[in-house]
Amino acid sequence: MNYRFVKKNKSTLENPSYDFGVDLESIEKDEEFSLSSFDWSEWNASEVQNIIDRTKSLTGEDFFDYYVDGSELRISIDNEYALFFDWRTETADDDFRWTTTKFLEFMEAFKVFLQSEGR
Repeated sequence: MNYRFVKKNKSTLENPSYDFGVDLESIEKDEEFSLSSFDWSEWNASEVQNIIDRTKSLTGEDFFDYYVDGSELRISIDNEYALFFDWRTETADDDFRWTTTKFLEFMEAFKVFLQSEGR
């Protein structure tokens, strides 16, 4: 997986602020629209670890939905797949999906990035 993660400056002179997310140039075109909503200023390694732990604990038909706060992105995760839904699209189907293994690899790499940023 060759995703690059970025710290995006959203600052004004009065209010320093950063979003943490995916470098859109490092992702597949079918993933771009939904993952553009992955950016969030509150991402931290603990939040990502909670998602990883919850995903790894899924059994049988269990699933959970994760909503990226302040965005239109929902990630629905079960034992086999992580489905990405962006509420801005017109389809009720998922915008794209990854295997749960690929999703976990992505989140582990994102956690390492956040830790390197002191998050």
